[in-house]
Amino acid sequence: MIKTELKKLRKKFEELLSYLAKTPHDKALHFMYGTLIFNFFALFLGYLPALTIIVVIAAGKEYYDYKTPGHECSFMDFVADTVPGLLQTIIGYIH
Repeated sequence: MIKTELKKLRKKFEELLSYLAKTPHDKALHFMYGTLIFNFFALFLGYLPALTIIVVIAAGKEYYDYKTPGHECSFMDFVADTVPGLLQTIIGYIH
């Protein structure tokens, strides 16, 4: 029974790694920087103010990309920036 569960767990882990390997490098960077910026502000201000700040920063960055020639505006960049803060806020309020 334990071997079966371990095999299932290993399969899920391999699926996760496969999915992460397909994630574009740009989106991974947005996720990482969104996490860092959110955590910096959450440390001093709390979850909701930090979430508000990260949403404003992400929206401002995408607006800048939209207005600047040679830059590409992407909704998925906005999502990758804000999801870490949203998840951490939800988890923080559940605990």
